[in-house]
Amino acid sequence: MLVYARNSPRAVYLFVISPFLRLMRLFWLILSTLIPSSIALNVLFYIAAIGKSHLDFTDSLIDTLVERGHTVDLLIGRFNSLVTSNGKSKAARVFSFGFKGVSPWPINDYKFFLNVSHGLCEVAFSKDGPTEFISQRKYDIAIGSDYDFCGFALFRKANIPSTASFTSTAMLPLQAINLGLPSTASSNMFLMFPENLENLVSRTRNLLRWAAANYIHHWAFVNDHTKLARAAYGEDFEDGDHLARDLDVMFINANEILERPRPISHKVQYIGGVNLRPAQPITEEYEKILSLRPRGTVLFCFGTQVPGRAFPRQVKENLVKAFAQFPEYTFIWKYEKQPGDEVLFENSHNLHLVDWLPQNDLLNDKRVVAFISHMGLNSFLEASYAGVPILAIPMFADQPYNAISAKSRGTTVVLDKTKLTTKKIVKALKAVLEDEKYRENARKVRKMLLEKPNQPKDMLNLPGRDLDPIRYYCVDVIFLFFSISALTVFVLYKVTKAVLRVSIRSPAKQKKN
Repeated sequence: MLVYARNSPRAVYLFVISPFLRLMRLFWLILSTLIPSSIALNVLFYIAAIGKSHLDFTDSLIDTLVERGHTVDLLIGRFNSLVTSNGKSKAARVFSFGFKGVSPWPINDYKFFLNVSHGLCEVAFSKDGPTEFISQRKYDIAIGSDYDFCGFALFRKANIPSTASFTSTAMLPLQAINLGLPSTASSNMFLMFPENLENLVSRTRNLLRWAAANYIHHWAFVNDHTKLARAAYGEDFEDGDHLARDLDVMFINANEILERPRPISHKVQYIGGVNLRPAQPITEEYEKILSLRPRGTVLFCFGTQVPGRAFPRQVKENLVKAFAQFPEYTFIWKYEKQPGDEVLFENSHNLHLVDWLPQNDLLNDKRVVAFISHMGLNSFLEASYAGVPILAIPMFADQPYNAISAKSRGTTVVLDKTKLTTKKIVKALKAVLEDEKYRENARKVRKMLLEKPNQPKDMLNLPGRDLDPIRYYCVDVIFLFFSISALTVFVLYKVTKAVLRVSIRSPAKQKKN
């Protein structure tokens, strides 16, 4: 049996220092495991600026990431030359490019869309494009709008390791094809040209559109962009189809509760409503207007792309006549007055015309009882979250699809924009204002949206975002573990010291005896 002298260096090292060092190694191992990497990411966004609302939606995504501590740069490809701003996001840097003249793209023509996309990609891949801008920072992830392949080609050229896509609309046919999702024409509507799938003629048109999208437009789109990219970056550059399929995640500006059912992939994350802001108190001006009539107020707004002055004169007259038949309600119309309008509105005692209105704030006031809308996706989402029934008059793009989705939820009456007679408008208003089922369904949808477990921003927020540093890094747990361990070492030291004292004294006492 080895016996060490009392308080000898060997004994102290063996029974005190060595256990303490092992304990410290264990402590740092646990600490390194529990503390996650908190390095902020460099993120690159690319948006094909088709409309102002698309840029507004992108702003909300960028701001959400910046608020989480990431650095975000923004590329803007100006599909629509009427979209002239760079948005209002907190992006660190912004680079925009587009046509030298006016964009030749009419919003509802797919063939022209392909041509405009071709021209914009040529600019993107040229010396006037954003290549130099991108090279000035090393990015961890890139996120591009899913309307073309230009952004994804730029991302691959820059060797950005992770890529994602987003759209400011519901899912596009192009996205469904890229994901390989089943899209049978008998049950899935074409986003820009929705059909009533209950009758044979509509299903036939829908089948032809899906066939054209899958076997003509998609491949023409892919081949055209691939040729442009290979002309700029070399013949071995990946084809556009592979770039679009090689995405880590797709963010869709739609909500499962409002969206029509369809086959889906785990790559798809619904974030519809991520850009909605909390409603603010209304101004004194609107407070007075909303208090004028006890039955409530009807809000009438068609966004920025369809100003009221663009309505045909006959349609405006029909609307004014229809509103006059509901004297117990107040109507607020976002309308820019034109010369000669005085006669049109001179007897409209329950109609208030405004150049601009705080739409979301007003929709969330209980005195607003209905909403006349063009069914842009943001307007659709705002009204749904506010629980306000809708009279929908869709114009173009995804608006008819949104109107059909809203109608299927029982919150909306849809009018054909080409048949806006006074009689039809009055009938639709009576349904929305007097049939309680629309208001009740709107309240149910609102409740489901607000009580949905995973809210849109949760898709972009990490679970630790609301934790203080002590809880986030488990400092309290580690301190408890370290305290217990230190106490254990101290007790072991005292016990060992006592045992050594007894062991050393015993041989000496035996020798003495």
